[in-house]
Amino acid sequence: MLPLLTLIKEYRQGLAAFVLMLVALFLMLSVRPGDQQGMNSAQSLVLDIMGGLQRLILSPVEATRAAGERIDDLMALDAENRRLKRELARMAPLQLRAEELRRENQRLKELLSMPADPLYGKLAARVIGDSSSAFAHSLMINAGRDSGAALDSVVMGARGLVGRVIQLGEKHSLVLSILDVNSRVPVMAQRSRIKAMAAGANDRLLRLEFVAREADLEAGDLIITSGSGGVFPKELAVGHVVSLQSVKAGLFQTAWVKPIADFDRLEEVRLLTPATLPDDRLAAQ
Repeated sequence: MLPLLTLIKEYRQGLAAFVLMLVALFLMLSVRPGDQQGMNSAQSLVLDIMGGLQRLILSPVEATRAAGERIDDLMALDAENRRLKRELARMAPLQLRAEELRRENQRLKELLSMPADPLYGKLAARVIGDSSSAFAHSLMINAGRDSGAALDSVVMGARGLVGRVIQLGEKHSLVLSILDVNSRVPVMAQRSRIKAMAAGANDRLLRLEFVAREADLEAGDLIITSGSGGVFPKELAVGHVVSLQSVKAGLFQTAWVKPIADFDRLEEVRLLTPATLPDDRLAAQ
């Protein structure tokens, strides 16, 4: 009995079709000749049965075809997704490079938008090395004698003074930062015109030396170059006073200045090269 049930379950669609065909044949044979109304009814019933039988047979085929088309669509979408992922992976470095170029262009615009002194030429350079440490602060730039750089060329950032060239090569130069302990820059307060000397301390701040105790100097004052000494042009922005320290027994007070130039983010600089160099400086080169 069990094998019979198994066969019926396995071939149930074929058996159902066979039974329906037998029913249709029986109805057709049961109509008497000359009974037109019965003939029409039998034909209609047979058509309905055959239509249902056809749908029964074709339903799995249609379902299989629809499933196949759906699988093809999913495979196509998966392939397109993988292609787009590869394209995004390929474009990521290009997007990063484009963003870097945009930022560099913005920095160079800011750098070159500084007011030009007719006595000095413009020369842009890239910072390629930073040897700053607890004992020294200097930078290497990719501009040398071939590019028009000169000894003591003043080096500016986008907003403030960076230092000066102390060693000159054909294609590279060494810049002494204003933060270096050996750096001295003649300066003055823009507001009160009080003069002083900005000294590097191998720190983030500059120390103002030779400021009289009674000097009109306040926190927040802008410090600019005074032009004394002939190396640094007058009125270059250096930094802002952040604190003052007086000594009771001394004649001077000490002020600390935060440079305007952002040394942590310094990537490009501008050199102020003298348009005409004195004979003694030409001989030194």
